[in-house]
Amino acid sequence: MEADVPRLSAEELRLFSEKIGQRLVERPLDLDPASHRERVAGLLRQAGEASFYQLLGIVPTAATQEVHEAYDQMARLVHPLNAERLGLVGREAVLEMLFERVTQAYLTLYQTDRRKAYDRELSPESWSAAWAPAQGRRWEEVKDVAQ
Repeated sequence: MEADVPRLSAEELRLFSEKIGQRLVERPLDLDPASHRERVAGLLRQAGEASFYQLLGIVPTAATQEVHEAYDQMARLVHPLNAERLGLVGREAVLEMLFERVTQAYLTLYQTDRRKAYDRELSPESWSAAWAPAQGRRWEEVKDVAQ
C-alpha cells in the first residue's frame, strides 16, 4: 500500500523537524511524562500497521485544515526533542521513526492528489479501522493536551 507513497528526503525531514521543534520550544506540551510515554507507546504499537488516518487520529473525510492541525499535534507529541522527557535518551531513533511516519502521513493526506492515490490503495480493513470512533476520541485528547 505505501510502496507508491514517495519517501521524505533527509532535507525535507530536517526542515519539518526544525519547524516542529521550534513550535515545541515555543509551546511545550501540557502533558505529564507518564501520559506522554503511554501515548507514544500506543503510537509505536500501531505504527507499522496503522493507516495514515489512524496515525493522525482523523477520519477519511477530514478537511485539509484538520489534517494540518492533527499533524501539528501528533508531530509535537513524537518529536525527538521529547527523548529526555520520555526516558528515551540514546534511543531517539524510535521517536525519529514515529516523527518521519507522522510527517509522511501529513504530506500524503494534505495533498489532494496523493491522498486520492493513497485512498485507492487502502484495503477494506484499513478503511473500517480509519472510521473507528476510538480514533476520533484519541485525536480530541491529543488536541486538548496540546492546546
